[in-house]
Amino acid sequence: MRNLTKIIKVRPLKNFNQWVFIKKNLTRKTNSNLNEKLITSLSEKHFMLRIIFTIEQKSNA
Repeated sequence: MRNLTKIIKVRPLKNFNQWVFIKKNLTRKTNSNLNEKLITSLSEKHFMLRIIFTIEQKSNA
C-alpha cells in the first residue's frame, strides 16, 4: 500500500498574515473522505484553521 503525503496550506483565523503548512501522512484507504477527515482533525488540533488553498497531493511512487 502506498503512502500519500498531503501538504495543506492553511491560515489561522487570528493572524491572516501568517501561513502555516501542515503535512499529513495518509494511506490509500483514507483517500476517499480526505477533505472531511483533514478538516475535522485540523479543527480539533489547531483550534480553528480555515483551509484556503487546495490540497497538493504528492505520492512517493
